[in-house]
Formats: sequence, structure tokens, C-alpha cells
Amino acid sequence: MRNLQYGKKSSFHWVSGDIPLGGGGKALYKLGLHLERFGSKLSAVSSDCESYVPELDVARLVRVFGPEIRNRNPTRILCADFILNRAASVFGETPDIVDLGCGEGGYSQNLKLVTDYGTYQGYDIEPRLAWKEYETPSVRFAKARLGYAPLQIGQANAIFSQSALEHIEYDKSAIALLRPDRERTLSHLHLIPGIPSYFEHRYHGYRRYGPREIRNLIDLPGISDVRISHFGNWITREFFWEMRNRHKPQVSSIFRQKSGVFYDKSLSTLENLVIHREKIVTQSMREASFIALTFKQAACPEDAGP
Repeated sequence: MRNLQYGKKSSFHWVSGDIPLGGGGKALYKLGLHLERFGSKLSAVSSDCESYVPELDVARLVRVFGPEIRNRNPTRILCADFILNRAASVFGETPDIVDLGCGEGGYSQNLKLVTDYGTYQGYDIEPRLAWKEYETPSVRFAKARLGYAPLQIGQANAIFSQSALEHIEYDKSAIALLRPDRERTLSHLHLIPGIPSYFEHRYHGYRRYGPREIRNLIDLPGISDVRISHFGNWITREFFWEMRNRHKPQVSSIFRQKSGVFYDKSLSTLENLVIHREKIVTQSMREASFIALTFKQAACPEDAGP
């Protein structure tokens, strides 16, 4: 069945925070943020939604993501924890993975340790020097302007992205235009920023994702088995700034004292999260800094003009 969708995006955003913005650009960006927040209040949260309870096994995280994971920002650590504990079950045995917006290509190594994939294809808008370091017979990289044209993914059956969809103007088209070499079911895992992440990252990408944006993103034929896992709350957002020696409170000092939460600067960010593991579990999707979105997609190799 033909299902090419060009120029489709999950949100109404007009500008990207990935380029320097003047006064007018910042005003438009903030208007998009206000509309995100307003839409989140009006949109129903999917019933297939769960709070992700991180394991935060320090030894396993360091083995897969290297010692630098100890002092990554809190939500990136939680994303790594989700990948470590859930990616293999999402993708199945020995998957063939496509990484949308692969950046330097480091996930080609992390995902190998977690999923033991057969092949890995990484795509990004510009080539990276580090790609040569990671390339092997089963690992390759290519330049692609995602969302603008069909992406030929060959034998791939697993689609991954980490903090990438928000940077793609036509994020919905990036999903709709995936073209395998034959009809097959694709397993997706996308780690995307929630609306509250603006407190941490400010002008970043085109959008953040709430119930409305996620519903629009996956409103495509052939989508099934949608699951939403959310993580990162006011504690991780405050820790984001505390680890940078900047105190930016999200809650009152009285509330913070009652919660018993503080950032110990003598410890790594990961160790601070371990101490407060139970308290950083989100109570709802609307408070979450990040979201892990998984689903299945029935895809076929058909192609046609716009």
C-alpha cells in the first residue's frame, strides 16, 4: 500500500533552536513552547503509558557506556539506563539497526553490547570524522536529510534514535518514509525530550513532545504496539544545573527540604541519582523530562513522488 507522506511533522513549530535566534526567532520559539504546554493540558495521555523505574546499576552502565557516563547529565544517564535494560527486548534477537540522527556514531558500540545486532546503519545530516573510527563490515554511516525523501534501509528491522527527532523538521515524514527492501515489521525505540525539558535545554531543536505531539507523530497506517515510558522529574532537572554549579530551583526551598533531596558535589551525577533513585521516578508523563517511545511499524519498499 502506498503511504508516502512528505512535509509532515508532529507539531506546529516554525523555527529551530539549533541555530542562533534573534529576538523575533526567540519569540516564535517561545510561542511554540506555550502552545506545547497548552496542548499538553488539553490532550489525554495514552493508556499505554508507564513511569520508568531505573535500575542504575553503575557497573553495567560503565561497562556499556564508558566511565564518562558517571557525569553525563541526569536525563542522558536515565536514557542510557533505559537502553541498557529495555532495548534488547524492544528490538528482539540480533536486530539489524538503523540509527536516525546518529551524530558521532558512538551508539554503534553501545547498541552492539546491549543487543548484539547483526548490522548497524547510522544516518545524520552531515558526515562526522569519527565515523571512520567506528566503521566495520557490519557498521556503516551515510549522510541523509531525514524527513525529506524516502530512506532506503535495506534489511533493517529495528529503528533507533536518541535525542534526534526533535531536530528533524519533518519528524513524522522521517518515520513514514522508511523503506525496507521488502515488506517487514520495524521495531522502533525513540528517546525524545518531554515538554518540561525546556528548563534544562532551552532553545533546542524544533520541539519537545507531549501527548499531542506523540499522537501526531505516530498517526500513520501500520503503527501498532505503542508504549510510552517516561522519566526525569524536578529533581533531575535541578541536578542538571547543580552539576554545573548553578542553582536553578524548580520547587520551593521548603518543599525541597521536606523531600530530603540535595545534590552532593563530592559524588558523580550517577551516584547522586542512585541515592535518590526512588524519588526521581516520575508520577505522570506531563512532568517527565524525557520519554522512551516504542512501537511497531508495518513498512514496505514502495516509492513514489510527492
